[in-house]
Amino acid sequence: MKKAILIDFDGTITTDDTCKYLLFAIIQQRPSRALVSLFNFIKIYFLKDEYEKQSAKNKAIGNAISGLSELKSKKALKKFKLMVSKIIRKTMLQKIKDSNINGIKVIIVTASPTFAISDCLSEMEAAVIGTDFKTTNSIYNGQVDGDFCYGKYKIKKINDWLEDKSIEYDFIEAWSDNISDYPMMKMARKRFWIGNKKLKNKLNTLDPCGYYISDHD
Repeated sequence: MKKAILIDFDGTITTDDTCKYLLFAIIQQRPSRALVSLFNFIKIYFLKDEYEKQSAKNKAIGNAISGLSELKSKKALKKFKLMVSKIIRKTMLQKIKDSNINGIKVIIVTASPTFAISDCLSEMEAAVIGTDFKTTNSIYNGQVDGDFCYGKYKIKKINDWLEDKSIEYDFIEAWSDNISDYPMMKMARKRFWIGNKKLKNKLNTLDPCGYYISDHD
């Protein structure tokens, strides 16, 4: 069975959540969408439930791209890619390159929009499983297509992807910065967590067998 690794994107490959970067890039191109999109984004800071926060992010992005064609989104995605390139962890970039060299499949599993992260990582040899948004005649309607790719739903998205590809993998490693990814992390033989002391303290109870890496290293 071919080997593979699962890697979260925001906060793991990057040092920051990229949602605000994507919104900024799209809103710059479509300022008329700013008010409602920013309203949904600001709601995130007042919500306690993590799934509600992710839903608010999706609504903010969905409103921003509603009515935008895939072709015209390329301008915003180019700007987004440039901004994200400045916050990518060099160690994780090297991890992806080394895995490719060793014939290990790299699968990026992210709560962020698949279209944005796929474009952002287009020069890397990696599959991207993320939150999908519906299109009609190549125009986004702003609605999420199926389950969003967060928390426990990441397992379903991964399994659906594997079924669609008619392939099985031996997940030898999984990488994340967030406890919400624990369901996905348990799919792998080894779990690597990147974060601060607060995360480390949580891992002492939740995943004592996992490997902790300080985000300051």
